Amino acid sequence: MMKTITRENKGFTLIELILVIVILGILAAVAIPKMSGLLHQARISTENAVINQIKTGLEQEASEGLITTGQWDYLARSTNILTTVMDDVPSSWTYATATGTITYAREDSTISWIYTPSDAGGAGRGSYTIVRQASEAN
Repeated sequence: MMKTITRENKGFTLIELILVIVILGILAAVAIPKMSGLLHQARISTENAVINQIKTGLEQEASEGLITTGQWDYLARSTNILTTVMDDVPSSWTYATATGTITYAREDSTISWIYTPSDAGGAGRGSYTIVRQASEAN
């Protein structure tokens, strides 16, 4: 008569544990760079959303000026455009009235744009530009 030996499994073998750790390491190696790229894209999207909100506010201010004064002129550079056109200015965004510089302080760098209005001088519609300044770290 042969005896059958039965063994109760009470855990994982060392090989099984090593395989799980290797698979988790591979997944982490693939996911971390993708996550970093997504965070960068999210920052850029957030910056663009705030700049677009500023542009929309400038257009609204100009259209209100057209109604009240008959002139389609944009806010002067010396006016704090952030507090004028936005209800709630994020704390990391600032505006320098002397230079027309809109600045956003990130965790890793500072990004800036230059606001330049051009007055129509009674001859029609004014215009403006908001140009992002080149920076070393984006």
